[in-house]
Amino acid sequence: GRTNAERQRIRMVLKRNLLSVAIIITLIGAFFALGVMLTFALLRGAQIQKDMAAKSETIEKFVRKSKMPLTEESVSFLMDERNKLKSAYSRFKLALHSPLCEDVPPEAMDPLHFKERLVQTQKKLREEAKEFSLNLPESLGFTKYETELSQPAEIPLLWRRLAALEELIYLMTLSGISSLDEINFAGEDLQKEATRSLIYDEIKIAFKATCTYSGLVEFLYKMRVSSFIFVVDDLDITRAKDTLDKDEKKESMLQASFLVKAEIIR
Repeated sequence: GRTNAERQRIRMVLKRNLLSVAIIITLIGAFFALGVMLTFALLRGAQIQKDMAAKSETIEKFVRKSKMPLTEESVSFLMDERNKLKSAYSRFKLALHSPLCEDVPPEAMDPLHFKERLVQTQKKLREEAKEFSLNLPESLGFTKYETELSQPAEIPLLWRRLAALEELIYLMTLSGISSLDEINFAGEDLQKEATRSLIYDEIKIAFKATCTYSGLVEFLYKMRVSSFIFVVDDLDITRAKDTLDKDEKKESMLQASFLVKAEIIR
């Protein structure tokens, strides 16, 4: 039979595993709720845009085709309706505003200027991460553009990717994440993306991080309250290799694989 110490240790391991399962279930529920909320908001925004376009077209057709003489009252009514629609759309955009929606400064459109900003920003991020004991990978997702000049058409998207990277690493330093193991930007070719003209867009970021349970929960919370609109599209959690704690009083280390979308409402 097992000794009392062995039985006690087994009970502690079972309790810890149950706590892990409970935390993961809670996180999954939170992600689902956030996804539903964002989907509703985006659908609502699209509907507002559609209603604005339909009513504006109706007003313009009325002005062009109506055989009735326009009076001061009718013109005032039509202008009021148009302003109401614009106001509703502006309030919606304000509610979902993100720094990624801001225009890229004109001087930043120069390829040499952007390359210099890219190099200096990554240098600053590594220095700040070191202060918070956050390990960063050799590549932060911009390896190609450290040695090559970007095309002017690519710079707006690269600028926004760099801004999203800065925010994510900043949130990791605040959350006590131990290591950002790898990171890359998913999606279409930059040249193809640059030709799109939509009121809604997103930046897809895939990355892996090593952290504790508490650090993971804190990081997810920081993303939720960030001024950037981050949506966790996928999250896979496993025990980190070679980090099984012998001291049961210490938190176990996890490796979390993320697919995050930084939403842009123009």
